[in-house]
Amino acid sequence: MLTKLHVKRSVKRSVKRSAKRSVKRGVKRSVKRSAKRSVKRSAKRSVKRSVKRSVKRSVKRSAKRSLKRSAKRSVKRSVKKSKKPTPRFYMKRGLDHVDDNPLKYRNMPSGRLEDFLYLGHGIEILPSVQRGKEGRALAALGSPTIDFVRRWKWPKPILFGSIGQGIGQFNYPSGVAISKEGDIMVCDKLNNRIQVFKMDGTFSRQWGTEGSMNGQFLHPTALTISDSNEVFVCDTTNDRIQVFGMDGSYKRKIGKLGSNDGEFRFPRGIAISQNKVFICDTDNNRIQVFDTDGTFLQKWGGFGNRNDNQKFSRPIGIAISNDQVFVCDSNNHSIKVFNTNGVFLYKFGIFGGLARKPGELFYPSQLAISENNEVYIVEYGRVQRFKLDGTYIDKLSLPNGVIGAFNPSSVAIASTGEIIICDVENNRIYINQ
Repeated sequence: MLTKLHVKRSVKRSVKRSAKRSVKRGVKRSVKRSAKRSVKRSAKRSVKRSVKRSVKRSVKRSAKRSLKRSAKRSVKRSVKKSKKPTPRFYMKRGLDHVDDNPLKYRNMPSGRLEDFLYLGHGIEILPSVQRGKEGRALAALGSPTIDFVRRWKWPKPILFGSIGQGIGQFNYPSGVAISKEGDIMVCDKLNNRIQVFKMDGTFSRQWGTEGSMNGQFLHPTALTISDSNEVFVCDTTNDRIQVFGMDGSYKRKIGKLGSNDGEFRFPRGIAISQNKVFICDTDNNRIQVFDTDGTFLQKWGGFGNRNDNQKFSRPIGIAISNDQVFVCDSNNHSIKVFNTNGVFLYKFGIFGGLARKPGELFYPSQLAISENNEVYIVEYGRVQRFKLDGTYIDKLSLPNGVIGAFNPSSVAIASTGEIIICDVENNRIYINQ
């Protein structure tokens, strides 16, 4: 028989078991509830994050697409604008003025060419434009009279050339000159030859090979054409000047390696005026003058800084206008001007460095002077335009179609206003028609 003690024990056991079961059930329920809550929270967070990421991605994609579309539209618009031809303007000789309507004198009027004065290409003719004594167009805007306004842009340039050794290809085109017939002659420096093109970029002829014999070259750098149609070429590494006919036939040479009169060290600039040949004897830091037959006449210069007006530090480019000799004093970052006897007149140009401002110079290398007495100066990465007295006018903008770096080495101006530039960075020639 069960005693009271046995009953108590069994009751206690049953109570403990039921308590344990209830505790277990409560713990399980609380764990499940907390787990569900944490899962819900994490799910909400992940959803929010994914939504934000997807929204950002979609926004970025839409922004890129809109930018591309706008860029394409702007390019199309600019191309359409550039395709519009820029007119040439002429004025009949003997007239005192040009009418307010510039279209009346747009392109070539009827009559002989010599009856008209060429005003420029792509100019803006202002009201009451008058022709000055020197044949330049002047605009009277009240008082005083000022020079006419001209756009100096590339409305539709001709671009030709690429890296290589084939016909029409270049390897560092370093010098350019224009003949009376409108032929463009280019020093193809590292290909050791001269190439000739028409004004539309069509290849015409070539001559020269690598070597030191007559008619051969080692790095021709600059050239010019005399009034008697002889081509004078700076055969730079051969330390001499070679003279050719217009067809490339060899005629004679001037100079040899040395520092005496009539000798050269890396001649890199040449110009002709009144049957006198002016040569930049670059590494001898001087200018030497010869007659067209090669007879030595005079010299001036020597090594010096920019404050030594009569001296140079690596003179490279040279041009002559109105009996004034303009010299690129390259390492002194200035242009020095002399008379034809070598007497110093004045100088202009301020050192600007890579971050130079308009009008400042950084290693000027070549220059050309147009018929309306404007000086085009080639320096590192750009071409600037000045008046003869050194007053800054503007700089040449990047030609249409040129992408990336632009590093001009030489410039020439045709009598009809075309600007021809050698670009050594892209091994191309630019012709501004």
